[in-house]
This record gives sequence, C-alpha cells and structure tokens, in this order.
Amino acid sequence: MIELAGGVSHDGRPRAHSDGAGLNTGHGPEVLALAEAAGHPAARAEGEEGEEGGPGTPPGSDHGHGHDDVQVHHLDGSDAAPHHADGDARADSKRFVDPELRQSRCAGLRRTAKAAWDHRGVLAGTAGAWFLLDVAFYGVGLFGGRILEASGGSTALADVAGRQALLSAIGALGYLLAIRVIDRVGVIRLQAWGFMAAGAVFLLLAGLWAGLGTSVPMLFLAVMTLATLLMNAGPNTTTFVAPSLIFPTEARATCHGLSAATGKAGAAAGSALVPALLAAFAPGSPDGLTAVLVMCGVVLLFGVAWTRVFLGHSSL
Repeated sequence: MIELAGGVSHDGRPRAHSDGAGLNTGHGPEVLALAEAAGHPAARAEGEEGEEGGPGTPPGSDHGHGHDDVQVHHLDGSDAAPHHADGDARADSKRFVDPELRQSRCAGLRRTAKAAWDHRGVLAGTAGAWFLLDVAFYGVGLFGGRILEASGGSTALADVAGRQALLSAIGALGYLLAIRVIDRVGVIRLQAWGFMAAGAVFLLLAGLWAGLGTSVPMLFLAVMTLATLLMNAGPNTTTFVAPSLIFPTEARATCHGLSAATGKAGAAAGSALVPALLAAFAPGSPDGLTAVLVMCGVVLLFGVAWTRVFLGHSSL
C-alpha cells in the first residue's frame, strides 16, 4: 500500500511522511494524481512546479519524460528498491508468456494438424489437381507469345502482342462461364470435365499443327483460345474453389494454402518444361511446339483421373 502525506487522512488512515512540502516528491505521477484528486494542496503545487521546471522539481528527477524511478513507501516502514517501470514492464512481457495462451496455441496447432492428416487423401486430390493444372496453364500462359510466334503469321512485336491479348481476353470469359454453371454441374464434376475438354483440345491442336504447320495461324490461334477458355471455365476455377469448401473449418485455411503452394510448384515445373521443349529441337523445327502441346494435353487428361480417384467421392 502507498502512503501519500504525513499525518492522518480524512478517512482515518495514516499518511506517509513528506519532504517538507507536504507530499513525498519521490512519488511518480500516478501518486500525485491520486493526491490531487483527493484535494491535497501540495500535490497541486508540486504538479505546477514540476511542469514549469521551477524550484519545486526535485534534483535528478525526470518529470515529463516517462522515466521516473519510483520509490514505494509501505505502512510497515519498509521501502521497495527504485525501479524503472517502463523497462521492467517490457522485460517482464518478453520473459513471461501466459501458460494458458501457450497451451491454447499448441492445442490449436494439434487440432489443425490432425484435421489435415485425417483428410490427407482429399488434400492429395486438391493439391495434385492444382499442380497438374498449373503445369499446363502457366507453361502456356507465360510463353504464349513464343508459342504463337512459332505457330506462324507475323512475328512483329505488335502482332504477337495483339494475338496474346486476344487469347487472354477471350480465355477470361471462361470464368464467367464457370460462375453460371458451377452450382448446377458441381465443383468436382466441372473440374473433371474441364480437364478432359482442355486436354482433348490441346491434343487436337497438336495434331493440327503436325498436319498443317504454319499454313493456318489463325486456326491455331482459335483452337489455342478455346483450350484456354476451357481451362478457365473448369480446373482453373475449381482448383481454387474446392479447397475452400471440401475441408473442415479447423483445417480449411491450412489445406487451401498447401494446395495453392503445390500448384505454384506446378507452375514452376511448367515454366521450366515449355522453354526446354521448344529449345530441344532444331531452330524453326515444328517438333518443339508439337511436344509442348502434347505435354499439356497429357498432363490435363491425367488431371481427370486424379480428380476421379481422390475427389470423386465428394458431394461437391
């Protein structure tokens, strides 16, 4: 208990001895505030002098800077050692962690890990499907300009950029198509159908390229655009939606993040495979582009089987 001034207070309790000014000036601002609220005149006087930096401010004090050394006087006459309140509070907060909070965090992590492990088969389905999609989607998307340039037609920068913009703009309509049909068809079924349709179109495109070569660049562009639209309408939408619906609440964010991270690994793989395949054959040879198209088609068709095996039992 902290005593304020010498003598006896209005409620009969003894007060601390003062330094002659009627109040112990070693106390911090909290004690002064209590005394002033009780109407103690010395507290008001000392507060005014401390603010003005006048003679009432004790030597060595640091009022106004938040670094007071607090000397606490107890009723039994014992004095606590001065301490730096702010520094001690910060040090204590770093040293002390509420055991209940630590236990709660550990329990939450265990629940999340258990839920993810219990749904490991579904997690393999969502993560694997996202990986397979991104191998083809990012491989074609990031190197679409080189693919279109290799397919014939004008190689001027403006023409290649225009065809790439057209491919992306029309392909984006696939998202609108997915919004319209996803509730009626179902997430998993739409994903399987999208994988199948896009994979078949890529293989068809590979056949057209092998048979017709650079003689029909606009046909190549049209079929390539169709493949992109089907990917966006199917797995490029559902691989994002499915993890947010299929997992329980305690593991949803974790499993969605793991699925997305696996998908980005597929994007890295596709980004490495496509330029490697294009460069594996002689310059100007159509075989490099054929290899890219066949690779995309096979990977997407494999996504159909992966979806059926790991996610086919889902009610989505």
